[in-house]
Amino acid sequence: MYCLQWLIPVLLIPKPVNPALVNTHVMFMVLYLIGFFLERKPCTVCSVVFLAA
Repeated sequence: MYCLQWLIPVLLIPKPVNPALVNTHVMFMVLYLIGFFLERKPCTVCSVVFLAA
């Protein structure tokens, strides 16, 4: 799971309480995850474990 050590903080980022900011939060998370997977190219097993979490 060494390849996913930079994704652990993603699981700890709280969702915004204000409903108007949810779309921005979702867009940020999607773009961050896409950028991470394109840059780091983690192994398949670690990716499945992260997506299951």
